[in-house]
Amino acid sequence: VPLDSVLRTGLFSMSKAVNAASWMKVIEDSKNDVPETELYGIHSFVYKARTPFHPARLAFFLNDHFFVRVEDEPMEVRKNDSEEAHRAYEVRQQVRQMRMKKKFGHILRSKGCMWLAGRDHLIGGWSHAGGVGDFSCLGFWMGFLPKNQWPAEGSKEYKRVMDLWQGPALQDRRQELVFI
Repeated sequence: VPLDSVLRTGLFSMSKAVNAASWMKVIEDSKNDVPETELYGIHSFVYKARTPFHPARLAFFLNDHFFVRVEDEPMEVRKNDSEEAHRAYEVRQQVRQMRMKKKFGHILRSKGCMWLAGRDHLIGGWSHAGGVGDFSCLGFWMGFLPKNQWPAEGSKEYKRVMDLWQGPALQDRRQELVFI
């Protein structure tokens, strides 16, 4: 479908959409619906730990199961690569996905924060969908920030930090990953 036949046609009216009763009926009807988790058999698992991941073992695991996107690293397949290189890339991706599915079942998505040994001050970001994983730095753990950058005492954010705080050694460092 050509985009110009769908975008900026002037046919959509927010006032008509808001006043249309059909969207309200869908919301009202959905209150009695079976949750999608039950309907489709989707489950989630939360992995929590207070020990860091070993960098080399984690790198091996990620490269063995995902196409890992790393910032500032050239893409595995470039536009000018041969058709054979593209096919080889796709085969490697399929093997990774089959390996992950065989070991862990069908994981649709995973996301969270991680602690990597040797990088104790940095929060690692974990985001995966399908066969693609994005693993990046999200910033500093709260325990490594100056107190003047902490949330105000008594605030919801400060309470959350204190709920996660595990003393002077562990501080707020942790693994917290959700798998769906």
